[in-house]
Order: sequence, then structure tokens, then C-alpha cells
Amino acid sequence: MNTRKMFVRAVAGAAMVAMALTPGEALAFLGLFKSEPTKAEMEKMDVLFNGYYKAPDVEEAIAILPSVKKMNKIKPGGILPMIGFYFGAAKSSGDAWREKWEAAKMRGGEKVAVGIGAALEGKSIDDMVPRDLADYTPKIVDFLWGYFLATGDAEVPRRVILRGGMEVANCASVVSFTGTVAQRSSVSLAKDHPAVAAELEAFALNADEQSVRNFFGHTLNDDAWAVLSPAAVARIVSCGVAERRELTERELREAFLKANEVAVPLCFDGLSDAPPHIAKEAKRLWPQTHSYGTLVFGRLEVEGSDVADVATWVSLYEDGSFIANVHWTRDYIVFEKHGYAPLAVRMPQMPPQMSASHPFNFGTLRMQRLAPDKAATLAFTPRLPDGIDTATAMLEVDNRFPVGEDWGTRKGGRERPQAAACSFAVTNGVAVKVQRCSPMAYRFKLSAIGCPSLLRKIDLSRDPSLDLGDVVLVREVPRRFALRPFAAKGDAWQEKSVVPGKKELLLQTARDSLGNTCTLRLDPYGSGDGCVGADFGWAPTTWDDFGELTPEEFKRLEASGDLPKPEPVKREWENEDRSVALKPGHIYRFREKSYWKLDILIAVLPDQNPTKAEEAK
Repeated sequence: MNTRKMFVRAVAGAAMVAMALTPGEALAFLGLFKSEPTKAEMEKMDVLFNGYYKAPDVEEAIAILPSVKKMNKIKPGGILPMIGFYFGAAKSSGDAWREKWEAAKMRGGEKVAVGIGAALEGKSIDDMVPRDLADYTPKIVDFLWGYFLATGDAEVPRRVILRGGMEVANCASVVSFTGTVAQRSSVSLAKDHPAVAAELEAFALNADEQSVRNFFGHTLNDDAWAVLSPAAVARIVSCGVAERRELTERELREAFLKANEVAVPLCFDGLSDAPPHIAKEAKRLWPQTHSYGTLVFGRLEVEGSDVADVATWVSLYEDGSFIANVHWTRDYIVFEKHGYAPLAVRMPQMPPQMSASHPFNFGTLRMQRLAPDKAATLAFTPRLPDGIDTATAMLEVDNRFPVGEDWGTRKGGRERPQAAACSFAVTNGVAVKVQRCSPMAYRFKLSAIGCPSLLRKIDLSRDPSLDLGDVVLVREVPRRFALRPFAAKGDAWQEKSVVPGKKELLLQTARDSLGNTCTLRLDPYGSGDGCVGADFGWAPTTWDDFGELTPEEFKRLEASGDLPKPEPVKREWENEDRSVALKPGHIYRFREKSYWKLDILIAVLPDQNPTKAEEAK
């Protein structure tokens, strides 16, 4: 997986959490600022965006533009919530904005001027977003919520909620992603905006049963339960939605932190007890603390071991000393190590007389070995291809709740990758039980020569006696694909050979703003029956299956106008949120609407036996 995909996936995952935050917090959380606004600026932006339609203030909206200007330089039209907000603000009070138009541009409004300018030109909301709800994507939802926060227009939550309840033909992955964004954002905003709560209530009471199930999913989120009336909750449950559901990531995080919380005494004694390398690092970090952070340091001791393989986002050195600049949005520092009880150190509340940037000494923290009755167990049985008798299993600390977006360990002041918690050999068909695991998240990896490695995330804090059953490895076998633009005719097919799990299928050579080409990640495990898993990663995509056809047959039927009607591809296999299982011998139409705007045919050619040269690699 390339760097861009990893980055965008992280942003996409963070976006779902950010939906529960206020707009200013959400933008900071997603890392869109070149130089982060101060806490005071953030608070002003939150107040402005959340309450503008209640008391419009053009002067204040223009005054806040220098904070908006601190955003990274991205493509025009990319700051969708902001563009939607300023479009709505200018639309609702056009005369006032027309007088202040030049001042707005001078204060940094060029990034959102497309919204202000469009409003002053007389464009309507239907000129800015698709009229057809089926074409809505998460970016359009962002734009609409920005518009709503500026205008209070009840039509916006009505549209978004209806979109979240739609089952759009041929758009399974878009429905999943946009529908989740619509549901979570609607419920979050309903807490503070009566117009959103009213539309959510009306939808729950009056929409058809299928739409209600599409919107609320299999189980009713507790946040939705809190903002709806008992009658609405009863209607949702009557439509087949369970009243309770599995814990959310936020609830899992809270339970994990509470179970492992360690209190530290409040100690502001400067850097007098800090070792020289910590004092030196403190001087480097100190300029960053004045606007948005608190400098903390201390020492970590590990019972019967050293600090190797401790997962944490702070800077941790070989001697156990650590230092970090803790952003004001973080409330814990977490230390995790295989076989040890995790430490979740809560950031203490600063007394009013102390500056948030005053250095804070944690003193000495100690990690204890797990007591046998507190340890978790992982069981599995490796199944290897014929001729392969042994494989290597590896467990790494996943640091699922790092309470920071830049976690990592340092060794001698140099950043290093997280090392394996434990690694051991396994034998084909022999059951394995790994005891004395910590009740936390791990990355489980199984690998053997000649096989693509199998990587799976597991959470032993949720299930302390996890049995994975059979874990199957397959051989590295090249799979052949033929690609062609959907609109092209004739002999435009281009054949490619890729080993799933080892390489990615190149879909387009054009590079995005980060220099990455467009590729499709292939997983050899799929859903069985020779299928190969395909995952585009982060962007909403659609798949249509034309059935079992060769490129030659497709060409002939296309010329005669007798092509079969394609079937929309559902998520038959789910390794990632937007993954599908591609069947050998079938031809698929693949569409991606975000950056590359692809519309191509992908033929999964029948299996071929590897050559001796390929087997020798």
C-alpha cells in the first residue's frame, strides 16, 4: 500500500470521529491547517460556525478569514465545509456581503471566494450540488452542512438524512460511506440544532422501513437514541433495527483508558530533574508549547525488562526517559507492551494560575507484568500450501488508542519502527495458543516463503480468549487482468499480470497532487472459489459485474448491442470497508468519482500456472 493511501485512509478514519466535533475542532483534527490556529482562534471559529444562522454577523465572518487562511494550499473547491458556509452566509445576506466583498478577499477569502462569488452571482443551492440525491458523496454532505450552519435551512438536513436512507443501485460502496457520514453527522448536529433534530425525528417516524434500516444500520447508535423521542425509537426498532449495538470506537477507547488509568501527582518543578538529552529536546519543543501545548517529561520503568517494544506516541529513549508536547485536545498518554498491563496516564487539570505551557514532570512510571488472571489468550491453527511445512507468526502492538496522531518510539533520540512484540515458528496443521497476551489491540501476521503474508488486526481488550480458527496462507501466483476504458471500442484492452498481496494493479498513470498513481490493492484471500479481493482504499467507488465473459466476447456483444445488463456488486467479502471479491473469468465495470474520475472495464482472466522462472522468484 502506498504512502498516499495510508495517509488518506487515516484521514478518512479520522473524519468519522471528527464528525462528532464542532467544525473548527474537526478541521484541526483532520490536520488541514498549515500553521495551527491558537485555541482562542479555534473557539471563535466554533462559535461563528455553529451560531451564525441564529445571529448573522458579516463583520465577524470576515474577521475570522485570517484563521481560515492558515489552511494548507489545496485545490480550489477542496475546503467544502468552509465553501458551503460562506456560500450560505453570502446567500442569506447578499447586500451586506456585496459591500464587504473586496474586504473578504483581502482577508484571505480567495480559498472560499468560489462560494461567496457564487452566492453574489445569484446561484442557488441546486447550482452548487447535484439535484439527484443518488449522486451525493461525503464531500457534498460536507458542503451542505457548511451551508446549513450559515443559513439554518431545514431543507439541508432533510436532504442529507434522505440520502443516508437511500439504497442506490450500482453504488454499494458509495452508499456505505456516504450513508455512514450522513447518519453520524446528522445525529451529531441534532444535539445542538433543533432543525436537524426535527428532521431526524420526522424521518424515523415516517420513512419506509427499508430506508430506516439503511440509515440506522443493524443497531441503533446510543447518540441517536439520546436525541430521538421514545416514539421514534420504537418505530426504528419495529423496522428491524436493534436497540443496542456493539461498542463504538469511542466507547472502546473510554473503557480501555478507564481500565488502565494511572494517576500522577501534579508536579511543576521545571527541568531540574531532567537528563541532559531531555533538557535539550525540551528546548526544541518549547516554542511549540506557548500556543497549543503542554510540555511533559518523565521516566518509564518496566518490571523485569527494558523499554524495548513499548508502544507510545511520546518520544521514548533507551534509558526510559520520555518527553512530549501534549496538544490541548489530548487527555491521555498511553504506554503498551506485550505481556504487561497498559498504562493510561491522564493529563491532570492545570490549576488556573499555571500556564498550559509550563513544563510538567510525570516523575517515574512503572509498567507491571500481567497477572495470570488478567492476561488474554490468542488461538489459531495455521494451514499452509502443499510442500510448505512451517511459517512464522508475529504479534505487534497495534496501539489502537494512542490518543495522538503521531505516535512512535525513539531509540537514542532516533525514530524507529515499532518492533514485534513476539515472533515464533508454527507448523502446518498444529494448533497454536499464545498465552500471557495483554488485553489490548495487536497486529497478527503470518508469513512463509513463497506466500504473501496475511495481516489481521485483532482486539484482545474486547475478546480476551480469541480463537481465529484456521488461518490459511496461499502461494504467490500471478493473476492476469485486462483493462480498457469503458467508453472505448475495439481492441483497447491492455493485459497486466500482478501477484496479489505483493503488487498493486495500476489503473491510471496520471499522478495526483502528492505524486501517486492510481492503483487497486489486490488481496489473494478474497471469498474463496479462486476469487481475488480488490480494494481501492479510500474513495467511493462502484462496481458492475457483466458476468462470465472474455474480452473477445465482450467486444462482439458490444458491437451488436447485445451486452447483458450488469449486476451491481455487493460487498461479498469484506477485508476493508470498500472491498469486493472479483471472480475469475468475469468482466467488471469500475467507476471512481473523486480525483481520477475513472470509468474502466476490468477483465479477470482465468488462472494461469506460474512459470518455472516465476516459481523461482
